Amino acid sequence: MDDARMYRFSWWRVLSFGAAGVFLWWAIFVGGGWVFLVHVPTFVFVVGLSFLLCLGSFGSDFLRFIPAALRVLAFEPLRAEARWAEIARFASRCVVGCAAVATLVGMVQLLRNMTSPNDIGAGMALSMLPSFYALAISELFLAVVHRAYAAKDGSPMDKTLPVINAVLPLAVGVLMVAFFFVGVLMYVQRA
Repeated sequence: MDDARMYRFSWWRVLSFGAAGVFLWWAIFVGGGWVFLVHVPTFVFVVGLSFLLCLGSFGSDFLRFIPAALRVLAFEPLRAEARWAEIARFASRCVVGCAAVATLVGMVQLLRNMTSPNDIGAGMALSMLPSFYALAISELFLAVVHRAYAAKDGSPMDKTLPVINAVLPLAVGVLMVAFFFVGVLMYVQRA
């Protein structure tokens, strides 16, 4: 599948990924800047652990998958490649699982260090960053890679990734628990 004749350049892909990047950039800077969305240890945990899990599961196939996945940003594969679609599906699940673990670790650290109400907002924001990273990687990149390499004949490999079904309830649940504890803390401090 590494043969260049197996791909066709797609202006639509370049245009859509470029426009998506511009929209994301605009939303980040209108919302207060990129500094609030960058936390290197969290990013390294989510991406690094996902990388290691994929490498351990697929070995050298995963290393060959990386350039094939990046090629999808500008080129359309001319035929399905079940192995790449399988790796993209697994990587999507890994990144979501690693983000869920990182979110829970962040919430535990937040609840352990609730000495000042002023630190609660920053701690909650930091504990939600892994979910942002997972959604960005999984839904904005790996879902496209999976769809590009999946069979187009209605076979089981043609199904889209069900990542949002796992991340959204987790994020809502974490926020509900966090708001409950913040409310309890505020009530205790007033008493």
